Amino acid sequence: MTTKKSTRKTKTADKKKRSPAKKAPARRPRTTTTKIEDVKELLEQAVAEEEMVLEVPGIRAVTLYGDLDEKRGSQIVSELFTYHEMMTIIDQKLKSLDAKTRKKMSENIAHKDPIKFLISTFGGSAVDMFGIYDAMTMLKDAGVELHTIGSGKVMSAGVLLLASGSKGHRLIGKNCRVMVHSVIGGAHGSSHDIQNEVEEILQTQQQYLDCLAKETKMSVSRLNKLISEKRNVYLSAEEAIKLGIADKII
Repeated sequence: MTTKKSTRKTKTADKKKRSPAKKAPARRPRTTTTKIEDVKELLEQAVAEEEMVLEVPGIRAVTLYGDLDEKRGSQIVSELFTYHEMMTIIDQKLKSLDAKTRKKMSENIAHKDPIKFLISTFGGSAVDMFGIYDAMTMLKDAGVELHTIGSGKVMSAGVLLLASGSKGHRLIGKNCRVMVHSVIGGAHGSSHDIQNEVEEILQTQQQYLDCLAKETKMSVSRLNKLISEKRNVYLSAEEAIKLGIADKII
């Protein structure tokens, strides 16, 4: 036992005599954020250190599971617009840098990855559907690639949202069920009140068909004929692709 203790002391003494090895500078970890106020600060750090990779992962995966109501609709629109604002801030900063730094930063900042919009819904509010549709259109016009993915059930309002993804990137599950129907509404009160509500329902339906025709292979007249034959028109994934609602099965 004495010998072992003596050996340990000798080894310890040898270690102390050796000069400590220099550690390689630690690479800054990937930083993620979904807050606008964080983006500007992180960009300044990224420019100064030229090490940071900035990501906004939560915003790039938007989901609609269940019914579409005002609360969920406003959340989705907020997420889409937040992503767009972040992208604008980053682009403006990159433009202010010299060419060499801009090139390096562009390679490191993952801010232009496509948005993935996962949809599984029975439908819901037409007003909130149009709000999301407008936000999606704005992003596509700004050059953002928007992937839509239909899973399980894509019905009513969800059909337009699935069809509104970037062409070639509208995906659908093999066993997903798609359902298209006319706008549903109701009215009560005086005859003038009922007439007013009926006019609004018809206007909403025309707006829905116009938007759906724009995003698919179907004309407004064909859509009108389709939903007039049956109250609810159910489609398989393959049929949805033929009608231009989706592009390919996953």
